[in-house]
Amino acid sequence: MNKLIRSKLTKAFLTEGGDWTLDFRRAHIFITSEAALVAVFRQELRDVEIYYLCGQEPSDRDFTISLGSSEVNGLGPAHQPLPEAGRGRLR
Repeated sequence: MNKLIRSKLTKAFLTEGGDWTLDFRRAHIFITSEAALVAVFRQELRDVEIYYLCGQEPSDRDFTISLGSSEVNGLGPAHQPLPEAGRGRLR
């Protein structure tokens, strides 16, 4: 099962280079949920979710776990607003 980071607002996926894409095939794949959480904290992302891709293509078996909005599980503020899908880069 692949783990991706997805914007709750735009439904875009985080890429390896820190951009956002609507094409799940270009999304960065995290081996573990913990690795995805570390990326969220390090990049101070907000309004994101971990998207669990259960097969090779999106399906109704996929599911998400929301990571909150202005704070991720109360562990600190997330100051970086999400860029629009396909535009901008994360720090």
